[in-house]
Amino acid sequence: MAKRQHTRLGLDAKGWRAELIDQVSGDRLGEVVNLSPGGLMLLTPYAVEIENLYQVECRATGPDGESKRFSAGLMVLWRSDANEPDAYWAGLQIIDIDAPSQADLLALSEAMASAQ
Repeated sequence: MAKRQHTRLGLDAKGWRAELIDQVSGDRLGEVVNLSPGGLMLLTPYAVEIENLYQVECRATGPDGESKRFSAGLMVLWRSDANEPDAYWAGLQIIDIDAPSQADLLALSEAMASAQ
């Protein structure tokens, strides 16, 4: 198995909350659990299929009410059942992100890393 290239940041532990919105359908895909510059883990009510592609907007809110957003193309790498009915964990890899969104993602990662 390949070694992770980036440190994952747990949002809840840092006082952040984030959700993914499917930019095609407008549906809320779920709650982001952790985030790195290469991808994220999602808690979702949908049984997303492995290798599905999504164009999303991530909307994050920090402990001080600050908000950050970025858009990206994601691919589902894995999915497993969560401990509650009709809930799933999913790992998604960022496969397409433009320069401004990459900068927004890095700013979000930095803000989360510096949160107490």
